Amino acid sequence: MSEEFEDLIKHVDAEMTSKRHRQESKDYAEESFKDHVITEEQEGIFYCGKPGTRIHSFRVAFLPEGMIVCYGDIGEMMVQRGEEAWLSGAIRHDYLSDYIMEKTRPGRREERFMPGDALVMLQAMHDGVPFVDEKGVNFVEQAMAEEEDLQDSDWELQPDPEAAIKIAGDWLNYDSCGGDKEAWYRACFEHTSDYDHDYFDCDDYSNNDLWCYWALSWFVRKRAET
Repeated sequence: MSEEFEDLIKHVDAEMTSKRHRQESKDYAEESFKDHVITEEQEGIFYCGKPGTRIHSFRVAFLPEGMIVCYGDIGEMMVQRGEEAWLSGAIRHDYLSDYIMEKTRPGRREERFMPGDALVMLQAMHDGVPFVDEKGVNFVEQAMAEEEDLQDSDWELQPDPEAAIKIAGDWLNYDSCGGDKEAWYRACFEHTSDYDHDYFDCDDYSNNDLWCYWALSWFVRKRAET
């Protein structure tokens, strides 16, 4: 890594990554749900909560027309796809599945910019090393597991130290900690020809979305035990 590049990125919050964001939300949710029990209030509607309190409680409702709704103290999310059997087969418990999230309404709500993700991408571009997605699982492995069609360009990031330095300089000129989302996208647009490439998307889902996903994961696992 060149001294110029290292000096530019030294103040970026490298710990603020999607991987950490997702893992922390998963750990917190699992701890919060550990004493929950499921009560079927009526056909297709289940209340999930710890007896004696409504803290972190939620409901899962399977509605007509293939709607699955998770709502309650943790937030709310609607998945437009199918029934409980479909959810049980589609959801992933070890990592967050974009396949599920892409079927939520009102669509993907990526609200939090992750400067640590952007930093990993720039380091890969600068040093010419393979880029591993920071969203909790290797991009290629997840895509193959979910049977997506892949092209080489989907996971190969061409080394370009000069572009990496220029992007870092413009991005961090406004905010040395790298938290400014708009500055990041402006810098990528200015100094690369691959602005639309997935790797430049360094947002992550909101806490609401993550909590509801892990709630559905908990619900599926708990139902399988009965």
